[in-house]
Amino acid sequence: PGLLLKASTEERFDATMEALTEFFIEDPDRARLFLRETLDRPESMKDMLAQFVRPWVELLGAQLQRAKEQGLVRSDVDPQAYAVEVITMAVAGTAVIDTLDVILPEHPAGGGTRKRHARELIRIARASLYTDNEGEN
Repeated sequence: PGLLLKASTEERFDATMEALTEFFIEDPDRARLFLRETLDRPESMKDMLAQFVRPWVELLGAQLQRAKEQGLVRSDVDPQAYAVEVITMAVAGTAVIDTLDVILPEHPAGGGTRKRHARELIRIARASLYTDNEGEN
C-alpha cells in the first residue's frame, strides 16, 4: 500500500508540475508580466499574491506536510517555502526562456529549449522533494 500511495503521490505531483510549467511555457509573456509587475509594483502585487496565490501555497504546503509525516517527502523540506521556490523557478526561468536558447539550444533527442527547461524543472523539483526510499530521509 505504501508504494502505491507514493506512486500515486508522485503521479499527482508530476501532473501538477506539468500544468504549472505548461501554463507559463505556452505563453512566456504570462511569466514576464507576472515578474515585471512584481518588480515594478510590489505593494499591489502583494495584495494579489495574498488573495490568489497564498491559498494555493497553503493548500500545497498542507498536502506536502502530510506526505512528509508519512515519510514520502524528505524531512528537511519546508513545505510552503518549497512551493514558493518551485513557483519562482517556473516563473523566472520561463520569463527568460527565449533568451536561454543561446546557452540551452535545441537538442536532437531532448526537444526544444522550452521542453528541456520544463522537463528539467520538474526533475529538480521531484528529486528535491521525495525520499529515495520510502520512510528514509
